[in-house]
Amino acid sequence: MSLPILVWNVRGIGNDPTSRHVKLLCRNHNTLILAILEPMSGSDFHLYCRKLGFYFGVSNHNNKIWVFWKKCVTRQVLSDNAQSIDMQFSSPIFPTSFSTSFIYAKSTRIERRDLWNDLRTSAQSFTNMPWLVGGDFNCFLAPEERIGSNTNRNQDMIEFGQMISDVGLVDAGFEGNSMHTWFRNNLMERLDRILLNGPWDDLFAKSSSPISLEFTRPCPFLFHASLTIIKTPMAFRYMKMWARHPSFLPTLWPKV
Repeated sequence: MSLPILVWNVRGIGNDPTSRHVKLLCRNHNTLILAILEPMSGSDFHLYCRKLGFYFGVSNHNNKIWVFWKKCVTRQVLSDNAQSIDMQFSSPIFPTSFSTSFIYAKSTRIERRDLWNDLRTSAQSFTNMPWLVGGDFNCFLAPEERIGSNTNRNQDMIEFGQMISDVGLVDAGFEGNSMHTWFRNNLMERLDRILLNGPWDDLFAKSSSPISLEFTRPCPFLFHASLTIIKTPMAFRYMKMWARHPSFLPTLWPKV
């Protein structure tokens, strides 16, 4: 059983080509949960819910994060913040519920500190629950995740990394032609990522891959998780025909 989640900072979903492309990606990848960041649309997000092929949707209070999901999933909004929305999902197809925090971070270090503290608070509720944190963090973790600028961002990286350590998250990894998910002129950065806690790994065998599209940055992030299959020892069964085989007794009691 799989859980495809698509997260994309579309930087405006109001134009028809963008909305058609989002719908195509969701259909091609059988997306169960879709998070749209920076929709830049004052329109009713319920209209886009139907337009994109989903059954239900919710927006955070400042309309910066939209989340849609299919009919087989039920949800509960746990926390609605300016830079994140915490949700709990459940479905008959999964053995337990799981939580998500979808992120659209502010552009300054001071503003992002509110987000880091919000995530620290959320982590206290998700200690024993699978938790995925994903979206546009507007910050990178290592110097190699930025090309085209020598601006000192060490403090930004330190604070981002400290939050990740404090709440016990790990990076889900990256697959694609380039690790950089955003660019402007010659500047390229990895601002988008998926983070997971320990219980998530216990439930899912994870894989994370941004869908690399040449014409779009930020690029859409497809996270595909499948249930971890625990193999149990097979029961031993005795078959009567074994006793009729000529080598049966010699095998049990070989000559010494």
